[in-house]
Amino acid sequence: MNLILRRLLLWQKFLVLSLLCAVLVAIPLLLYVVQSGKEVGVAQQEVQGIAPIRATMNTIRLAQQHRGLSAMVLGGDSSASERRRAKQRELAGALTAADALLKDGDPALYERYAKVRDEIGALTARVEQGALNGQESFSVHSALIGRLMRFNEALVDHYDLSLDPQFETFYLIDSALVKSPALTEALGRLRAKGSAALAAKTATPEQRVTIAAMAATVAELYDGAANSLRKASEGDAAIKAQLDALQETSLASGRAVLQLVDHQIVKADELTLAPAEFFNQITGAIDNQLKLNDAALDQVRSRVDSRLAHLNMVRYETMAGMLALAVLAAFTSVAIVKSVTVPLAEAVDAAHRVAQGDLTVDIDADSEDEAGQLMRALHAMVASLTAIVGTVRAGSDAIVSASTQMATDNADLSSRTESEASALEETASALEQLASTVHQNAESARQANTLAASASDVAVRGGTVVAQVVQTMESINASGREITNIIGIIDGIAFQTNILALNAAVEAARAG
Repeated sequence: MNLILRRLLLWQKFLVLSLLCAVLVAIPLLLYVVQSGKEVGVAQQEVQGIAPIRATMNTIRLAQQHRGLSAMVLGGDSSASERRRAKQRELAGALTAADALLKDGDPALYERYAKVRDEIGALTARVEQGALNGQESFSVHSALIGRLMRFNEALVDHYDLSLDPQFETFYLIDSALVKSPALTEALGRLRAKGSAALAAKTATPEQRVTIAAMAATVAELYDGAANSLRKASEGDAAIKAQLDALQETSLASGRAVLQLVDHQIVKADELTLAPAEFFNQITGAIDNQLKLNDAALDQVRSRVDSRLAHLNMVRYETMAGMLALAVLAAFTSVAIVKSVTVPLAEAVDAAHRVAQGDLTVDIDADSEDEAGQLMRALHAMVASLTAIVGTVRAGSDAIVSASTQMATDNADLSSRTESEASALEETASALEQLASTVHQNAESARQANTLAASASDVAVRGGTVVAQVVQTMESINASGREITNIIGIIDGIAFQTNILALNAAVEAARAG
């Protein structure tokens, strides 16, 4: 890892870090989108299910009414025949409407519904033909209605209404789609049994016990449906305001029906109540319960729509917020990368120019971060290098000046040395001539003595000159210790000059 990172530029490292951060943010965001999508899908599924469920419940209601009217007709009340036929046509229309809503849904559910639909059509045709008696009609009707109710429960499960996550909506659904259908079916059974007994104007003790048991079941179902609505309204005052009046009306009509059954059938000595009046009163109670049921379903639809809108709004707001944060993070990342890489690039360029000898580079440091500190350090370094170079240049100028002076002194010394050498050569030549003269002519001794004296004076002057040379060499040695080698050469020349002077003195002494 370190080897790879060392090969990357700084902006590439920032890019890798940004990608890792993007992945870390994308994973929970993706999980949220998936989960919120599931919640939205459940809410949409619930909304889609309300229409077919209502259509199915309408077929159940009409089938229950057809059962009661069929019981009256088959029990001997011919006045209900036309009402039964009208209800049969109404039931066929409701089955067709439900068919249109269900055929584009789940194939298995639609096949299940189609079987019940066809059997209901066959049943109404048999009732029309009078091929059934009252008991058979009631049994077949009840069996088909039971299958419709179980199909309706399957629809509730299929559209996830039975698993609604909100407390109030759950109990509204429980009341409207579970308890209320069971209640209306119990009322429908009671209506059919009671209408048949009143049409026959007689009821056996067993029939009275059965009807009383049905009435007790109805009372229990009223309590169960009311309890579910109470739980729903406890958590939401709006539900209470919308449904309380309808619930009171439904409960009042239910109590009236139960009293009617008790007084006119169960405890009555003679069954004198008209079947149509009994049928209409129970139908009114069922209709009141269905009105309450429709209002509850409206509340369910309203709350599911609100939840769906809220979920979509939260989802879109979250995604928009994450997108805005991503844009802000990208913008901030680019700004951070620029705030680091641009000063570093300037620092690298400045360092290259300084390395090439350009000390005029201008380095600006207007930030307080590490890059600014680096730029200020480079600025201080360039200033320090400039001062050092100035000092070195001044020292070099001084060395050049001293060297020039030394060269001038050396030239002067060389000129003097050449002059001394020429004088020494002349002295040597004179000595040679003197010696030749002494050997040639002894009489020239006096002249030779005179010449020796002259030579002695010249030697003295030469010694003086040598002394001056030595003094000059010492002055050169004091002022230019750095040219020791040159002084050593000059010392050698002075030494040879002394030797020559000594030789000349010796020769002169010999001549003397």
